[in-house]
Amino acid sequence: MVNLDESTVKENVRRLMYKLEAIRKKAGDAPIQINSGFRSKAHNGNVGGAPNS
Repeated sequence: MVNLDESTVKENVRRLMYKLEAIRKKAGDAPIQINSGFRSKAHNGNVGGAPNS
């Protein structure tokens, strides 16, 4: 597991936001729906996620 400091996480999220916005514009301003994501096993356990999630 990689531990990232808060400023690195914020920068990564900012970059993702701009990339998603660029994709949305190329798709004719259609909304982008994110219906899946990733949780580490440790985080999944901390939030009470399904064991095989």
